[in-house]
Amino acid sequence: MEVSADAAAVGRVRNACAKLGVKNSLMIVSQPELLSAVRLSVLKELLAMGHHGVYISLSKPHTAIEHMLEKHGIDTSKMYYVDCISTSAHPRHGQKHSRVLHVASPERISDAGVLSGEIERFIRGVSHPKFIVVDTIRTMSLYHHPKVVASLVSRLEKIALEIRAKLVLLTIPHGGNVSLHALLPLFDMVIDISGSD
Repeated sequence: MEVSADAAAVGRVRNACAKLGVKNSLMIVSQPELLSAVRLSVLKELLAMGHHGVYISLSKPHTAIEHMLEKHGIDTSKMYYVDCISTSAHPRHGQKHSRVLHVASPERISDAGVLSGEIERFIRGVSHPKFIVVDTIRTMSLYHHPKVVASLVSRLEKIALEIRAKLVLLTIPHGGNVSLHALLPLFDMVIDISGSD
């Protein structure tokens, strides 16, 4: 496990999550090699606060995220998932589950450039969600124009404020993609542990 590979970076992530008590949103730009450790740290910290949360997975099936958490002794009963991978990778895998909304692919997170109504209803239907985690914006930007990505993130931020939840966005460097820079002003905190300029 790469957690010990950069303990200082993971420590910065933990500190930023702790500040979500007074801040509303956090963007974490991570090295690809550290993303698993960052993902674990974010979810561990937020779930330790006793919060219900929605995890919008654009890069891993919800079962992989849930297995990772359970493997580390973390109770997943308060996690809800928008899984944009399972049905596109394995069409028969998208079984009904009360805590999971299966979306056909990351491309389907948007309806004509706005957040899918189905996703918005799912998030609002979760009992007292206190956080929304989006993993990863890099994947979203492969399917959508930068303006659409910014619009989707802006809508998620508005929903988070309306339901009094915190928004955490995970990503890796975009290799010059303008959409990442356009998103920076939307967040109260930005942690860059990517090592890129």
